[in-house]
Amino acid sequence: MHTITALTTSVGVLLGVAFTAFGLIYTARTLAATQEAQITDRYTKAVEQLDSSAVDVRLGAIYALQRIATDSAPDRPTIQKLLAAFVRNHDLCTPQPPPPQCATEPPSKPDATQYMRLPTDVYAALTIAPALTTATPATKPQDHADFSQTRFPHADLFRANLSSANLNSTDLTGANLANADLTDVDLANADLTDVFLTDANLTRADLSGANLTRADLYAADLTGVDLSGADLTGANLTDADLTGADLSSAILTNALLSGANLTNVRGMTPDEIREATRPVTNPTIR
Repeated sequence: MHTITALTTSVGVLLGVAFTAFGLIYTARTLAATQEAQITDRYTKAVEQLDSSAVDVRLGAIYALQRIATDSAPDRPTIQKLLAAFVRNHDLCTPQPPPPQCATEPPSKPDATQYMRLPTDVYAALTIAPALTTATPATKPQDHADFSQTRFPHADLFRANLSSANLNSTDLTGANLANADLTDVDLANADLTDVFLTDANLTRADLSGANLTRADLYAADLTGVDLSGADLTGANLTDADLTGADLSSAILTNALLSGANLTNVRGMTPDEIREATRPVTNPTIR
């Protein structure tokens, strides 16, 4: 009799544990489904608000999407693509209501009052989207924020963080990118004529084929940058760090290289660099 009672008790305990476990699993699944539904609702509302005619509503939508991306990793790539598309459709030369204000004349000197401030919603999307890239060995170019072929001439992007963004073939003529973080950025074939890049971080950036005529790169970090085929005519590279940079077929006519660090530069020998930069004399070759 004692054995039967003990057995019955054990079975009851096991059934109780099983029932509790089932309840916990059911609760967890219900909670996950509820959270997923909430995220979907938040996402749908934010996307609708992106099409609003009011800047503050669009800005709120962008920050809402940023929060969703933080809360839901699986939605992060989609949100990044959405924000990048928003930027491409709202650059400085794309017709918007009111009519666009696309700069046509470069500033006569680096003066903050002569640069064009981006609309707050566009600037937010431009800087938030690159931050949503999760850098892993498996990360592919298409996984980065795609701003290729956008037009932001004379834009004020002082201290902007665009790390790892795809800015291939963009028009940044005369833009202010001083102190900007452009680490691992793709700027291949971009128009960077008269751009202001003093103290900018361009570590490992791809500038192959870019037009950097008269660009100001004073004290910029160009470590490991790809400048193959780039046009640096009249560019200011004074005190810039070009350690390990690729200068294959780069045009350096009248470029200023005083104090530049050219350690382990590839594609050109020290003599070729001296010859290419004439009539500038005595560039520092380390």
